[in-house]
Amino acid sequence: MHKTVITFCSILILLWGCSKSNIPKSEYHYKLDLDKITGDELPVELNFRGNLTDTSYFYLPKIVPGIYDALDYGKFINNFKAIDKNGQDLRVNQVDTNCWEIIGTKNSATIKYTVNDGWENFDFQGIRPYRSSESHFDSSVVVLNANAVFGYFSQHQNLPFRVSMKKPESLYGAASLTKTRSAKKEDEYMAQNYRTLVDNPIMYAQPDTATIKLPNISVNVACYSNSKEKIAQELAQYIAPLVKNQTEYLGGKLATDKYTFLICHNQNLEDNRYFADGLEHNQSTLVLMYAPLDMAILKSNIFNLASHEFFHIQMPLGLHSHEIAKFDFNHPKFSKHLWLYEGTTEYFTIHMPIKQKMVTMEQFTHTIESKILGMKKFDTSVSFTELSKNVMRMPDEYMNVYAKGALINLCLDIELRKLSNGAYGVQNLVADLIKKYGKDKPFNDDDLFNDIYEITGYSEVKTFIEKYVEGTQALPLKEALQQVGLHLDVETGKISEITPMSANQIKLRKQWINQ
Repeated sequence: MHKTVITFCSILILLWGCSKSNIPKSEYHYKLDLDKITGDELPVELNFRGNLTDTSYFYLPKIVPGIYDALDYGKFINNFKAIDKNGQDLRVNQVDTNCWEIIGTKNSATIKYTVNDGWENFDFQGIRPYRSSESHFDSSVVVLNANAVFGYFSQHQNLPFRVSMKKPESLYGAASLTKTRSAKKEDEYMAQNYRTLVDNPIMYAQPDTATIKLPNISVNVACYSNSKEKIAQELAQYIAPLVKNQTEYLGGKLATDKYTFLICHNQNLEDNRYFADGLEHNQSTLVLMYAPLDMAILKSNIFNLASHEFFHIQMPLGLHSHEIAKFDFNHPKFSKHLWLYEGTTEYFTIHMPIKQKMVTMEQFTHTIESKILGMKKFDTSVSFTELSKNVMRMPDEYMNVYAKGALINLCLDIELRKLSNGAYGVQNLVADLIKKYGKDKPFNDDDLFNDIYEITGYSEVKTFIEKYVEGTQALPLKEALQQVGLHLDVETGKISEITPMSANQIKLRKQWINQ
């Protein structure tokens, strides 16, 4: 009897296991064919498997991380239709630019539409910000920003996304996104959720790539130039010392082991003017450049963009709040910590080169002067936490995150060094916060300041944040710089060396910038 019961139970378990394995996996499966691009439009097909209600809402983003303006990516969608499992058209109502109501989707749905690209030629015509968040379709180069191509069903953003990409044999797909299959005429990518998909742009072009191998990270450089020249190897060699020094500056402990620079260059044949547009992601940066085929100009553009964007692998990839981890692409709530995400990142961008002996003291102080001058253009009555939480309502104030945001961190760094007798600074603080949280453990937005007080142990840090981050008091730049042997003329904004420096000033400067 006992043996019979065991056998019967085993059969039930086996049958249950077989039944479970036959349940279709819930996922988005997108299918694209780059050979079918016509009139700058790309056909898109989605086969969705999952538990939808009878009436479902399909979205493209209103806004994406890193951009603080409503760009409404649904505006690129045309010829939208939904089909049930029997091949019958479902009723569709477009609610607004980014949302479609679909009736009859209870068990599954197939969605078909075409996507228009965001720009034809990246040049001075129709110049506007954030083109690096849009897509571009051409026979020689395809730039795919997922937020401008792929959508999601409400309440189902966290399902996996599979993307099957048919392509011309001559084109190579570059991205940090996981490529699960690669053949001559088709690639397949996987993303664990919509957030990950949007965070990974893809570029298809004739192969022109180079790799920078560093301890703990591999940095890939993939380029396209309509000049037909290969530029990846030379650009990679130029930025290799930069990313090497950045990695060392961060202590070699990074939030990712791979990073990709996607560079799309449109040649200016008319004159020597140039400009670039870049958008950072956690594991990659997409750079669009309009410039002559002059390697000095191309190198300068890439260096300036890479120096800031690469540091974003620490923030927000390695350190972020729930507002970022659970980013709502259509009804976003913003963190109050832009002083950290952009301000600290920009401070690292100017602090690393002097500490790693890549620039002179004169170049460093000139950069600080430019930040001080830039800060004066903005409203001094707006606190940084207020700006962060309400950034979409204050677009004219946003650029201050790169000026005052960096200077907040400069003052905080010197204050921490002074309090700790030189042993502890903003670099250490960020490392400790990442150790406490990390990329898989978001912090509560309202708890971060208390965490900082607890980690540093200095009441003066609490006073600093209350005055200069949560408050609107003028930054103590003159006092901070004086402690490291620099004199700031408040009237002119010019910085000069104090001579002779005291022993304390010499010591603190050495601990601050290693010089």
